[in-house]
Amino acid sequence: MLKPYVWACARPRVEGREDLGSLSGPAVFVANHASHLDTPLILGALPRPLASRLAVGAAADYFFTSAVAGMSTALLINAFPVQRSGARRGGRSVAMSLLDEGWNVLLYPEGTRSVDGSLGQRVSELAAGWILAR
Repeated sequence: MLKPYVWACARPRVEGREDLGSLSGPAVFVANHASHLDTPLILGALPRPLASRLAVGAAADYFFTSAVAGMSTALLINAFPVQRSGARRGGRSVAMSLLDEGWNVLLYPEGTRSVDGSLGQRVSELAAGWILAR
């Protein structure tokens, strides 16, 4: 629903989409986070088979503060809540469970929009933990 509007405004140029065509199995997509428009731009840039099985990690303390906000975010961009602060308390993360079920996952490692464009550490730790658990 957001893609036509966001893409008309932003007019992005996508390079390398064809390189993702042979990707099989679940994947973790990692992106710098500069704007709230990042997610619809990424969803539109990915090949349809990958985007249709993509779950997006979204800040629990921002997008899931009420039932209405959480349901709207989940329905609009297929989001799941991610805790940005504090240690994860036991069990497997939602992202790892989604990967186990064959879903692709999009995460923004900084936990918020990046000030300087650098990537954080959390996503590489998630990916490494998921691969090692195999």
